[in-house]
Amino acid sequence: MFPGHIGVIYQASNARYAGRGTPRTLLLLPDGRVLNDRALSKVRSLEQGHAYVEETLRAFGAPPRRGQDPAVWLPAALAAAGVRRQRHAGNHRYLFTLGSRTAKRTVTLGLPGLPYPKQVDPPETPVP
Repeated sequence: MFPGHIGVIYQASNARYAGRGTPRTLLLLPDGRVLNDRALSKVRSLEQGHAYVEETLRAFGAPPRRGQDPAVWLPAALAAAGVRRQRHAGNHRYLFTLGSRTAKRTVTLGLPGLPYPKQVDPPETPVP
């Protein structure tokens, strides 16, 4: 997650702003990494790669699974590892027109262009 990332480079490249992607809730490990839904699915169904996810959770304090049903172990492991939920408003989406200059003049995109999001400056802290 990059707080405040609004796509300044895309704006400077004259990309068309198309709003935000799908909002969702992310699971954040104590070190700030995102634990995605696919990783959780691997643990629940014991697919290839589940051991890595389990080791990652154990590194943050989750107990070993030791043959326990993953559906029972996972919620307790997430809590023990200090995984927290963070609401994400969705990524900013930008569109580029591709092709020659002539082709670009005749292309109409199906999405309306929206005003670019602007960087909000943090409030200044008073100097004592």
